[in-house]
Amino acid sequence: MSKPNTTGAIVAPIPFEDRVKLVHEEIQRRKSEANPDNATHFVARLWVSWLNRNVLNAEVAL
Repeated sequence: MSKPNTTGAIVAPIPFEDRVKLVHEEIQRRKSEANPDNATHFVARLWVSWLNRNVLNAEVAL
């Protein structure tokens, strides 16, 4: 068997701390765009969804 050809770039995952910073920025952007009545609930729901998908590998039902 020959070694498979890799035509795409190999991308290393970014550190967890950097991912958290990116998620925080995105959540703040979404909060400012949506301008929800209950901002605390809105932000908490987004964080819990992200944590379930990316940290706990759980299914998220919105």
